[in-house]
Amino acid sequence: FIHIMRDGRAIVLSHGKSLEKAKNWTGVIERIDREKENLDFFDIKYEDFCNDVRWHLKEILNYIGLDVKKLSLNRFPATLVSRNLKLFEAASPAELAEIENIQKDILKKYGYI
Repeated sequence: FIHIMRDGRAIVLSHGKSLEKAKNWTGVIERIDREKENLDFFDIKYEDFCNDVRWHLKEILNYIGLDVKKLSLNRFPATLVSRNLKLFEAASPAELAEIENIQKDILKKYGYI
């Protein structure tokens, strides 16, 4: 499996700021973490992918066993613009605090806070 993880705060803020979404994201990540023990997972953070698209595409291709030399990575953008910062700036400190309170353990585990 290839798991692309995005900061849970950005997920919630891009889907209507529902605290239920914050809880749902936490539950999904916890379940994925449990499943990783029994399955072959390739983890990548959305934010890291945005910062270096070509390197991460190369890593994904290697992971799935495809010959990187057969694909011209130069036809892909070098970077992508993450929308996270705009979402965080548009949210109030109280909204972010509510979301972080629900997701704090997972956000810490993955280096988001």
